[in-house]
Amino acid sequence: REKTDAQLLALLRSGLWGEAPRAELFDAATPWPALLHAARRQTVAGVAFAGVECLPAACRPPREVLLAWYADAQRIAAASRRVDEVLARVVARYRAAGLSPVLLKGQGVARLYREPQLRQPGDIDLYFGPSCARANAEAVGWEGVAVHPATTYHRSFTWQGVTVENHRRYVDFYHPANRRAWAAIAARLPLTDGSVLALPDGGEVAVPSARMNALYLLLHLMHHFLQTGVGLRQVCDWACLLARHGRSLDGATLAADLRALGMLRPAAALARIVVDELGVPAGAVPAELLGAARGADVRLLLGDIL
Repeated sequence: REKTDAQLLALLRSGLWGEAPRAELFDAATPWPALLHAARRQTVAGVAFAGVECLPAACRPPREVLLAWYADAQRIAAASRRVDEVLARVVARYRAAGLSPVLLKGQGVARLYREPQLRQPGDIDLYFGPSCARANAEAVGWEGVAVHPATTYHRSFTWQGVTVENHRRYVDFYHPANRRAWAAIAARLPLTDGSVLALPDGGEVAVPSARMNALYLLLHLMHHFLQTGVGLRQVCDWACLLARHGRSLDGATLAADLRALGMLRPAAALARIVVDELGVPAGAVPAELLGAARGADVRLLLGDIL
């Protein structure tokens, strides 16, 4: 199992950055069907396939596994295009109604990848804040829409085969002290800074700033880690964010915000993982996070994810 984990991480590292994986990890005894299964379970089959393509021919999987993996990558790319198309239609309808959503996670994060279409897509998450009730009322009238029960944070619906979640809050905590700490951070750090994602129809949608995403993606990851478990896709998202924007972040402020939220320890462990296992350059990760990492935390977090 330990070697299989190392092989999957090596393929991911290669797929993320386009570098050749360590060929010595792959030989005639490589359990390729198990590796493909693990990549699927972690929802990173597309990115891992890009790593497989970087292997020397002699180290690649047998033909039947390679074809199955290739088919997975093609399905993921097609699904990504489909989500992009529906996203453009959803945003256009909301804009026509005078609403301006912010796209959270998902396709907005995919653009940070070397090959965006190979990031496995999920739901469309849109933040409306106080306008969320208006957005929900608007969507209910769309032809063919299936509306799902509301939760504390959002209302979701499925339209044209894609699930959309309208959020009235994008971060929440159970503990009052954490809620107060987050309110202070959010008052100082706006969700958006003018960054947008270009859409297939020529339109665009706002996305969070790199500074907010450095916090938000981590908090979302830890929410899933603590409640239901988290996979490598979310770790890759944070890795790509840091690789692209990490050098522009104020590490001291980020660490202070994480400390105020009680999240510095897991953030430091995750920082160590994205550097050591996924190949994010150490210079792109705030030194204040790397310096706070504890070996036991790193092993616990990575072991649970894998």
